[in-house]
Amino acid sequence: MSVVSVPLRLAFLGCGFITRVHSRHLKALGRDVIPHYASRDRSKADEYCRRFGGAASYADYQAAIGDPRVDAVVVAVPPRFHLELTLAALEAGKHVLVEKPAFLTMRDYEAVLAARGRAGRILLVGENDHYKPRALCLRRLLAEGLI
Repeated sequence: MSVVSVPLRLAFLGCGFITRVHSRHLKALGRDVIPHYASRDRSKADEYCRRFGGAASYADYQAAIGDPRVDAVVVAVPPRFHLELTLAALEAGKHVLVEKPAFLTMRDYEAVLAARGRAGRILLVGENDHYKPRALCLRRLLAEGLI
């Protein structure tokens, strides 16, 4: 598996609500993460790039995926597009964070896991419930055999 570069050059595929949330939080990391923005609407990608100090903007998702300056992508578009974009990004050698719900069918998950194995890249689903206090407590109770 390849090591992610520092700074991480991260392309957001989609410029909607969750990209805005992530981008605001990334500002705290300074220049450790360099955002890039892709949208089907070039003016929206340009706006996000200006607003959040991005390095580049793209008029389509494939341009961002194909850019050799990009290490990883965040798939932040409607779920019906997740599979196609995730597979394309893995095939292009990018690490991928895909927002939830990640994929529509179990067959989609299986295809992505196989592609991840071939690409040797990191693939994550943007799921934050795993770290919430109730989930942590439940895992502890299960580990202790209490439930």
